[in-house]
Parts: sequence; structure tokens; C-alpha cells
Amino acid sequence: MTSARANAQIAESLATLTHLLARGDDPARDGEKRLDSILKHKPSFFVGGFNPDGAVKWVEEVEIIFEAMECANENKLALGTYMLREEANQWWKNTKLRIGNGGVVITWEMFKREFFNKYFPADVKNKKVVEFMRLEQGNMSVAEYAAKFESLCAFSPHYNTPEAENDKCVKFESGLCPDIKHIIGCAEIRNFTTLVAKARISDEDGKAKSNYFKAVRGKSQDRAKPYEVKGRGSARGGKGKEKVDGDKCYRCGKIGHRSFECKKDKDDEKLMKRVALVIEGQENDFKMDENGVVRFRGRVCVPDVPELKKMIFDEGHKSGLSIHPGLVKMYQDLKKLFWWPRMHKEIAEYVYACLVCQKSKIEHQKPSGLLQPLFIPEWKWDSIAMDFVGGLPKTTKGNEVIWVVVDRLTKSAHFIAIKVLLVMSHSEDEDVQKLNCEGLSEANHSRPIRLQVIKGSSEAKEFPKSSEGLH
Repeated sequence: MTSARANAQIAESLATLTHLLARGDDPARDGEKRLDSILKHKPSFFVGGFNPDGAVKWVEEVEIIFEAMECANENKLALGTYMLREEANQWWKNTKLRIGNGGVVITWEMFKREFFNKYFPADVKNKKVVEFMRLEQGNMSVAEYAAKFESLCAFSPHYNTPEAENDKCVKFESGLCPDIKHIIGCAEIRNFTTLVAKARISDEDGKAKSNYFKAVRGKSQDRAKPYEVKGRGSARGGKGKEKVDGDKCYRCGKIGHRSFECKKDKDDEKLMKRVALVIEGQENDFKMDENGVVRFRGRVCVPDVPELKKMIFDEGHKSGLSIHPGLVKMYQDLKKLFWWPRMHKEIAEYVYACLVCQKSKIEHQKPSGLLQPLFIPEWKWDSIAMDFVGGLPKTTKGNEVIWVVVDRLTKSAHFIAIKVLLVMSHSEDEDVQKLNCEGLSEANHSRPIRLQVIKGSSEAKEFPKSSEGLH
């Protein structure tokens, strides 16, 4: 009986497998296979609306997928129109009835012509052509200019033909910046790829040269200008003691006084004198590195700029890696990297003004008193310690936690698998009410068990005299 039933099931499975293989060879399912193939590329759907750039990008994306699939021309229309949704899908239904009247076979090229007439009209195309004709490099890099040139060139088919390679190079060259055009123009390069590469190299070399001279100029001191008026006089009127409300001090950046009236500390002037001595080779502790940074015994000299110092303080005190260190720790950390006069005093003022430190640091808290030692047990299992090991996979019996009970005197331990953790009362005056576990029956101790429980303060809890009371 059993053998006959097994043979029947095998025959049924073979029939099902044969049916599935036959369906796989069914030509009627070729369209479904093509659709599954194109959906694996995760194409975007077009919903319509006035979005000319989006319409062009959608058609380009679909044709890239067709090329990767090696899709036949007769299948492109069905697969492409499948990705139309909402307003675009309704438009195609109406357009198909119009252009397919009389049994005309609609191709993918006919669809693209109608699609662009609807979603990329002639006025938008003309604007793209005008934008291309007026395109110049401006503030863009050569790489950005070339990318935009190629994208707009698609709307001017004349420049995409092999015969127009010379005209394309001339158009690209005419939009370059004058300093790059001066270098490239005399070479008369008429291969577009080579022209773009040479222009990009010239642009990068020019930027590197500019950055180099900026760095060199930054190392030298600012010299006095020949037209500056010495003393307290003003070039505008000659009355140096006359205060003008609109005057701005270049030393501190504040309005209402001039630089010679500024009461700002003269630390920066002292630092500049040190720099002058460094340049002359008369200073030993102060050095200038290859980047023009002044260092005092290897540490960066910080000018007297409040905003800069505040950024350093914030990074060293309350950033994600510092976590509110104290005065000594913060000073030791910062002095490894930075130096300025009265550094320790300013760090102390910053730390003492921190509200988080005032609330949390131990020096602002009331003393909690001396620590109370645990009593020494006189008998085994007179005092125990326990813990729970959780987060374990469930066993076949549903246990997922290990209850660890250790005798404080002999260090004997029980490891008991339980289903839930210890459930304790929220009241400090009640004993342990329930242990939802099984398995302490082998530890049937005759003496009462004392457990040290910490709930705000240390207190002893009495367990039942045997494990029969644990349930």
C-alpha cells in the first residue's frame, strides 16, 4: 500500500516537471521572458508632465538597456512603452490609435518622434541649441566645461558628424578662458579628444602654479605700502585724533576706532617680531616649517584671534572624541599641538565656564561617604552572588537565559538554564516574589540564603531555606 502511494507521488512529480519544462519552451512565453529580463535592469518609469530633461534622460536610459540586452527592433516598442505610467501611458494610448490607423506598423523610431514632439517640444530644443552656441567656460573647470559641451552638443547634430570635427574643435576652443586659449590656440589641434585633454592639462597646471605663488607670498611678511601715512594722521584729512564712527580697526575688526587706538593686546606684534627673528636666523625656539607655519618648539603658534581659539577649545573639550576633560587633561592635550601666551589661564577660564562640567564634575558634587565593605560569610551558601547571561539562542525547551548562582565563601557555582529573567518587586521593602525558572532543585540548601542587592543602598535579602520555595 505504501509502495503504491510512493510510486503515485513520483509519477505526479514527474508530470509536473514535464509540464514546467514544456512551458519553458513555449514560444508564447518569450514576451514574458523579455519583460523579466528588462526589469532585472531596474529601469525608471516615465509618468509624463513637463520635464524635458527628464524625458531625454529616460529615452537614453531605455536605449542603453536595449543595447545591453541586444533587444531586437520589433520588441523595443512593447518593452519601452511598458515603462510609461499615469499621464504618459494615457497619452500613448491615444497616440497609438491615431498613428496606427489603417494597420500601420508602429516602430520604436516612430514612438521616439511622437514622444519628443510631446515631451521635448521644438522651443525647448531651440533653447538648448542657443545655450550651446553661447556656451563659455567662465568659472567652470575644463572638465566641467567639456562635460556640459558634450551634453548640449547632442542638440546640434551638425557637430556630431565626422565632417564637422574641425568645426567642433573651433567651437570648443572659442569658449575656453583666455589664458588657456592662449596656450592651446597656437597648436591648432583639430582632434576633439586631444583638444580636451590638452586644455584640461593646461588648466590643472595653471591652478597648480597659482597655488604655488600664493603659498610663497604667504610666507613673506606684509610690507608697508609707500602711500601709507605714518603716525596718527589720516590720509583723508590729516586730523589723526579726530574719531570717525565709520572707521574700522584692522587689528580687532571692530568699528568705531582705528588701529593705533586699539587697546587689543600686543601679543600678535610680539609674535611677528619673533617671526622676523626666525627669518633672520636669530631665534632658536621659534621655527618656520615648509608650509610657512610658525612653531614654538614644534607646536603651532596660535595668533590672538578669539574665534580661532574658541574653535580649538570646543574641539578639545566637547567634541565627539574629547568628552569634557578637566583643566589638567585638556591643557596637557592642547599644549602638545598649540602654543600661545597665557594658554593655561585661558583654558582654565573656558573649563570653569562650561555648564556641563559644573553640573557633572565630582568637585561640584556632595561627597557620598565611605564605601561599605561586604560582610565575610561564616558558612557555605550563607551569602550568594548571582547574575544572568542573556541574549542567547533559544533551546528546544525554550530556555534563553543562564542564571548563574555563586557561593561567596567556597566559590561554588550553579549554571541554570531558564526561560525568563528574574522578576523582582519594584518596592524595596518586599522580598523576592517570584523566580520564573526551573532547575535549582539539586541545590537544596538547608540554610537560608542571603543575597546582597543594590537598589539605591545596600541591603540584605533573605531567601527561603530550600529551593522548594523557588518557583
